[in-house]
Parts: sequence; structure tokens; C-alpha cells
Amino acid sequence: MHNRVFAAVILVLAGFCTGARAQHQVAEWISQERIGAWEDPLNWSTPQFPDNTGSNTYDVVLTNGWIISFHQSLSVNKCLLGGEPYSNKLYGLTGDTLTILDRFTWQGGNLSGWQVRYDCFGEVEIVTDVMKLLTEGSVLSLYGDTYWQGGDLDFTGYSAVWNLAGATFHVQTSRTIGDPGTTAASEFHNLGTVKTVGQGIDANFAVYFHHSGHLDVSNGLLRVTKQFDGPGSLYVGPGGRVEFRDRVTIGGNVITNLGSARRQFRGRRRRHPDP
Repeated sequence: MHNRVFAAVILVLAGFCTGARAQHQVAEWISQERIGAWEDPLNWSTPQFPDNTGSNTYDVVLTNGWIISFHQSLSVNKCLLGGEPYSNKLYGLTGDTLTILDRFTWQGGNLSGWQVRYDCFGEVEIVTDVMKLLTEGSVLSLYGDTYWQGGDLDFTGYSAVWNLAGATFHVQTSRTIGDPGTTAASEFHNLGTVKTVGQGIDANFAVYFHHSGHLDVSNGLLRVTKQFDGPGSLYVGPGGRVEFRDRVTIGGNVITNLGSARRQFRGRRRRHPDP
């Protein structure tokens, strides 16, 4: 009997001590090397490299790095990425995923890697006038609210943004997504809602826009300069305007035109017959 009680006390204490070691940490990239590996603890301000494994969780700050490569799928709570787009670069290996569970603040820098996914389950803030890059076939997946407030978001090399079902992409700036100077098949997939916010907005989507969600241009101007297609719905408010500069394929769309969208259709407009 006494032995069983003693064993139970030991187990309780062990569990308490294990819980005490669990902690939330802010991990800042401190390496001064031109190229560094995420998995090398010496590159970080924390004793271990950040990855939400076990009971430890991390907020990551990447503002003074160079090329930061990761060689496995990783998970963090929050991520701040800043710096110049050509000098501060996150680069994953093919098929890896960086999962950001809470907030992603994108101030600058480059998300890269062939078929590497950057999955954002919380709020995304795209801020500052510094250009951001999405390159080399990488994919940015948005599951929550995204606030595009500043800076061009330049795509290269078949990269893509997926605004997924239930997510809202708030357009709050007069800048460009994509790259109007290239024919690379970079894409924006809207399964959720894309919404302009503000009377003076003049935003440019220079990507292949695949639309199966809802597009709400209540205010301002939204311009799509490459092909636009899909069965999604479109609302244009009294203060809104939409311009299509390339082929528009609308299959089963619900188009509510309360503004001046209709005369802004440019290029070839083709409507699939409803089934």
C-alpha cells in the first residue's frame, strides 16, 4: 500500500516538473552569417531552434537575417518577417511547411522554396511600404483575416496565394499583388472573401485570379490585369469600381452591379453557359 502511494506521489511530481519546464519563448534570429539553417540552435536567441514540439511554443522574429533555410516542417505561434526582400529570405525544401498558428506580421523579406507552404491560421498583417516577395513556386495559404495595408507583394516562379474558405482578404492599400511585367503563371485563388476597404483604394491584382468565393468592391477601385475566372460572386457598391484588363470567364457568377463596374470590363469577356 505504502509503495503504491509513494509511486503515485512520484508520478505527480514528475508531471508537475515536466509542466514547469514548458514555456513560451520569443526566438530572434541573431546569426550574422550570409546563409544559416533554422535547425541550428546557435542562430537563435533561444537555447533550441523554434518549433512548437512538446510543450514549448515560440514567437519568431526574423528581421536581421540573410538566407534562412529550413529542412523540415515547422510550427510556431507568431512570426515577424522584415527586412529587404532580396536580403532577408526564408527558404524551405520541397514539400516542407511552415505553420504559423497565431499572427503573421509581414514587414518585408521573401517567402521562398519550390512547393513549400506557408500556412497562416491566424491574422496576417502585410504592412510597411517595403516590397514583399513570394518566389520560386512557394504557396501562401490564408485561413483567417488578412490585412494588406502596404507594400507591393511581388510573385515570381509560379507562386500562389490561397485565400481559403472562411478567410477574408482586406485590401487597404493602393499597391500591386503579382508582377505586371512577367508572364509567369503566378496565381491568386479566392475561396473566401476579397474585400476593398476605403474610398481611395486603387489596388492592382497582376495575377491569374481564380475566383470561387466572394469579391466585394464596396469602395475604391480593384483592377485585375491578367485572366479572371471562376464561379464566385461579385458585388460592386455605389462607391466601387472593377476593371478587368484581360480575359474574363464567368461561369454561374452572381454579379451585383450597383457601381460603375460594367463599363470597366476590358478585354474579352466570356460567360460559360449555366448547366
